This record gives sequence, C-alpha cells and structure tokens, in this order.
Amino acid sequence: MHTRLATFAVLVGALSFALWARPSAPAPDTFCGHAYAHVPAIEPESIGPLRLGVPMLVLKRSCPGARDTTFGRYDAFYVTAFGSRIDVLGDRSGQPVGDQVALAIRVSGGARLRTTDGIGPGVKLRDAERVWGRPLVGGCPAGYSHAYNFPHRQNLSLDFAADCHGSRTGGDVSTYPDSLTIQAVEIFVPLE
Repeated sequence: MHTRLATFAVLVGALSFALWARPSAPAPDTFCGHAYAHVPAIEPESIGPLRLGVPMLVLKRSCPGARDTTFGRYDAFYVTAFGSRIDVLGDRSGQPVGDQVALAIRVSGGARLRTTDGIGPGVKLRDAERVWGRPLVGGCPAGYSHAYNFPHRQNLSLDFAADCHGSRTGGDVSTYPDSLTIQAVEIFVPLE
C-alpha cells in the first residue's frame, strides 16, 4: 500500500510539473487594436484594419501608438506590427491630416507580412516574377529607391533599396539581377 501511495505521489508530482512547464499558447499579436492569431495578408486594398481610401484621421485613431511622420512629400503616420514598420501615406501634403485619405500603405522590414501569394519583405525579385510576371521599373518617386510595378498588380510596388541611377521613369528590369531582395511592399490607390 505504501509503495502504491508513493508511486501515485510521484506521478501526481510529475504530471503537475509537466503541466506547469508546458509552453503556453502564444499570445495573439495585436495590430491597431485588433488581436490576430494569424498574421493578416497584404491585400490589394488593405493590410489588416488599414484600408486605402479611408480618412487618415479615422485610421490613425484606430491605431494606438501611431506616430506622425512624412514620407517624401506625403504626410503619413506609422505603426509597428508583426516585426514590420507600416506607413500610411495621405493624399495631400500640407493639408490637415483630417482632410486627407490613405493614398498608400507601405510595409517595410520584417518577414511575416506577405501578400496572399507569399511576396513580402525579405523575398527575392525572382519569386515575385514567378507569381506576377516581369515587372516594369517605376522610377524614383519622392527621391527613394526603385519601385517595380507589375502589369498584373497595378496597385503594388516593391522597393529594393537600390541606387536610383539618375531619374529613370520607366522601363524593364532586365539590367537588374533577379536576386534583389524586397525591402518593402507598397499598395496604393491607382492614379487615374
């Protein structure tokens, strides 16, 4: 009887330790006041709760911790989530943010935020070409690095943080290696 009782006590102790030492489920990531069990995708018109065309003030108020910034000639704010910096750019520089709508959303850094096709920061140009075809050089708007616009994804640009080599305004990427690493993905309202 004493042996059974001792064995039972050891089993209870081992089970208690196993339950205590067991890793708990990770806490969900939060992004602009929403909890996510899975990382949201970079969609054609949104990233999580951030949507193109929505008033900047509405988006900013929904994102605790949002910080004002500028991006080139655009007023913007940014948040950090999923290991990335997410910039939301307004449509009219110099106008009150309350009078602007989101013109573009840019994801830079990190390796978790991706399009539904698996393209995002840290991925190679060759992988994007396999999915969307050969891109066109978009030039160097606002003085930052190359952006590549894909024929089948007109509202999406990829930034490779490469030297602009002057003021190119368009062309193909045949002179650039397909091993370039994507530094940022930007979705934007197509210009009419």
